[in-house]
Amino acid sequence: MIPDSRTLLHIGINFVLAPAPDVSKDSALKFHRALDEEMVEFNKFDQDVEKQRIAVVSEKPSRFEINVGSFGPPHVGQIVMRCPQPDISLERFVRTAESVLKAFHAVWPAKKQQLVACDATIRDLYQTTSEHSFKEIWEDFLGQEESKLAKLGRKVLGGGLRFVMPPQQGDKPPVQVEVKVESFLRDSGKVFVETQFTWPQPMPRGKGLDPAARLKILDDYTGKNVIDFMTGDA
Repeated sequence: MIPDSRTLLHIGINFVLAPAPDVSKDSALKFHRALDEEMVEFNKFDQDVEKQRIAVVSEKPSRFEINVGSFGPPHVGQIVMRCPQPDISLERFVRTAESVLKAFHAVWPAKKQQLVACDATIRDLYQTTSEHSFKEIWEDFLGQEESKLAKLGRKVLGGGLRFVMPPQQGDKPPVQVEVKVESFLRDSGKVFVETQFTWPQPMPRGKGLDPAARLKILDDYTGKNVIDFMTGDA
């Protein structure tokens, strides 16, 4: 893996809130206006009052998706922001997310809501140092012989590793970490890395959501711990 060859594939953050945002025609209109006031540009704004959902999509400078409403258990809602195949920096994503949350709280005040849980995900591609990304993972990193794969009885196109790490003492707030390192099937010369942080502990009512801090600690972990693990750096 070549650390400096990073290409962002996906950025996303999801806030689970209680109570769920009440999506009505009036609140949807207010959210539309609040996004305009925060200069969040979008091409599509859909509301479904019956399902209690709002979906917003911006196509420029990169596709940015916003979903607000009830998506799970009763009385619990979400605001999800994601950028699939981003053509923007992580910093630009954070600035947009902060503006979206300002618009959100202009309609559904933070002091009336509790953060139940949060998760954030970053997916990357890195150039491999071998002729095939799975060869790098299987032989170079794991030290396994190609002949061992013959026991599976079929040609192996790719594969990878998955690690799930529970919250540990000293985490403030507690965070569960999941890391996937896989060969990228659409391009055998690249390694796919997904890092997800999940904050499962509810926060006090009115506590800030702070996407900047959450995405920074996630990005720092990927850039330091995951890369050091894969490259063998101490």
